[in-house]
Amino acid sequence: MAVVSINKWLLAGQNPGRTPVHRQLLHVSGPQSQCYMKAHALLHALPPHIKTCWAGPGEHPAGRQTYIRHATQLLGQEFDIAVYDAHQPFRPSALMALAGTVKKGGRLLLLTPPHKRWHQSPEVLATHFLTYGYTLTESPYLKRLTRNLSDADESSGVACWHDAHAVLPVCNATPADDSVPAPFATLDQANTFNAIQSALQSSNTAIVITAPRGRGKSTLLGLLAADLLKRGCDIALTSPVTYNTATLIETVRQHTSVHSGSPNAVQISINSKTRSLSWYAPDNPALTQQRHRYLIVDEAASLPLPVIKQLAMQADTLILATTTHGYEGSGQGFFHRFLPWLAAQKCLTQHQLHAPIRWYQGDPLEKFCQQALLLCEPSARDAENCTARGVTWSVTQFSSMCEAQLQQTVQLLSNAHYQTSPDDIMRLIDAPDSFVIVGMKDSLVVAVCVINREGGDPLQGLASEISAGRRRVKGHLGAQRLALITASEALATQCYWRINRIAVRPDYQSMGIGSQCLAFVFDYAKDRYVDALLSSFGASDTLIAFWQRNQFAVVHRGVKMDKASGASSALVVRPLSSVIKSELPMLTQLYDFDTGIRPVTDLYEPADQTTAQCHSIMIKRLSQFAGASRSFDQLGAAWRYFTTNSTVSRYRQLHSLTSIGGVASALGLAGKKAAQQELRQAISRYLKDVST
Repeated sequence: MAVVSINKWLLAGQNPGRTPVHRQLLHVSGPQSQCYMKAHALLHALPPHIKTCWAGPGEHPAGRQTYIRHATQLLGQEFDIAVYDAHQPFRPSALMALAGTVKKGGRLLLLTPPHKRWHQSPEVLATHFLTYGYTLTESPYLKRLTRNLSDADESSGVACWHDAHAVLPVCNATPADDSVPAPFATLDQANTFNAIQSALQSSNTAIVITAPRGRGKSTLLGLLAADLLKRGCDIALTSPVTYNTATLIETVRQHTSVHSGSPNAVQISINSKTRSLSWYAPDNPALTQQRHRYLIVDEAASLPLPVIKQLAMQADTLILATTTHGYEGSGQGFFHRFLPWLAAQKCLTQHQLHAPIRWYQGDPLEKFCQQALLLCEPSARDAENCTARGVTWSVTQFSSMCEAQLQQTVQLLSNAHYQTSPDDIMRLIDAPDSFVIVGMKDSLVVAVCVINREGGDPLQGLASEISAGRRRVKGHLGAQRLALITASEALATQCYWRINRIAVRPDYQSMGIGSQCLAFVFDYAKDRYVDALLSSFGASDTLIAFWQRNQFAVVHRGVKMDKASGASSALVVRPLSSVIKSELPMLTQLYDFDTGIRPVTDLYEPADQTTAQCHSIMIKRLSQFAGASRSFDQLGAAWRYFTTNSTVSRYRQLHSLTSIGGVASALGLAGKKAAQQELRQAISRYLKDVST
């Protein structure tokens, strides 16, 4: 196939006056050098005004280049031709972000290894998410994606160029109604603007705008900001990173008489008074400690929930915008936890943009990416006869599911969990250490449980280092945590099944189906030499109660708040083997000491064998900290055990401090390193004293 013919197809949407065409994907497969040669030839032949971008390693003839891991930084920019080099571990989030930058009539080139063996190519299997001790011989996710590319019909708009053969369908588009009032791009945008204007008249208001990519959300925010400035209002603006607001600020510049400003701020003069729109980092004290009449937050779901809650309390009128199919955010945590909380604090109105602006309605590239990357919204199902009776359970792998079951399963997991990016979906499907429990009622998936194997032989050679805090490997979250909190290498190498995710369809919840699922998992595990079931999750009173009802014990609580759930993590255990059953009293008592439920003074003269065991663990933790293998954050109750029992008054006063930075300040030391050094020496002396 001559390059000139393919270039003509590439530029089909760049000729004014001709029939409008949709954006489309061109799949170029083959060895990397061959794909590069083809892509370079195409790019070299393009007219100079065509805007191009290349995502991948190396130097290429494109106007903009970026590494795959930085692809989300392209959001808000627009290109006519974009290239994604997939001759490396695949990142669905990066492909979605890059696709979102391709404008009307544009083309997205996907360069892959030979399509028949892409899912088995060594260069793509060395992925970042592999659990320690496991290998990936093929990617079920990429196998399915390859099948979608190969089976795509003409309506999908997928073109292909394999070896010398090319298939180049052209998808004509129907332009939207152009009778839209200026300055809006769609009636959808205009109607939403007018509705928000009414809401802005009320005090203590929160306005939430959601939209998929390419719907003009940032432009709408810019138009709202410009209108507020013209009315004499100052506006604070924030977002996870500055590039998120480039379109917003440029829109303000276009629709106001700017007399000064910077890349992150705009100032205009209204009746001889200066009014400004200023961007602040989310943690800037000027934002978090001062009251603002108007605060705009773009890509709000990407911010940690504690941060966005704090910001909400500092604004009289809050305008939030976020992307519904996010590639980088806290996902469902924003919708499931933050919005109900916000509705209790302010008068909340929600608006959604549907009509695309960056591409035409019915865009085949967007539709293909959503279907092929398992990002489709769940279809509505008849909610009648929703009972727990008749649910059947089975053990399977994602790779063994039929397409309908796979779609339902992934949609259920994505909508139930607080944070699910396209990369997370690939990780779930490809993880060689996992399997799936599915609850079916007829053809409907009503419940799903994803289980990861942990501990056992893979950690045998590292157990001592893990339990001392010297080493942490990929995966094995629960096994490593148990070994670390108990300073016990033996607990690292027991065989665990960790319940990674569990979800029940909303219309089947509160019927005991989740408990049915856990009972099935327990019975299935009993005959398979599993020592314990584990789970880790963002803790709430409701969730803790659920796990406890199902005979799981809480054995650890994290200190830091999770970005997605806004809660600290909890680790729960349900023993199966005699080994873990015998350790459970120690684990639960250790939890009581670490969380302060039980005073550390009970450890000085242990009243029973379990307390004596906890005392030994405290000494081990202190010894490992003194030996520089365990960090301050990993001391738990051992820190209070030391400070309360210390004969040095300056240390006794530190018992309530929970960070090494706080200790450094209290002791008047230069920084964390100096504080660690002093404490390690002091604890080393203390241990020598108590051992004599």
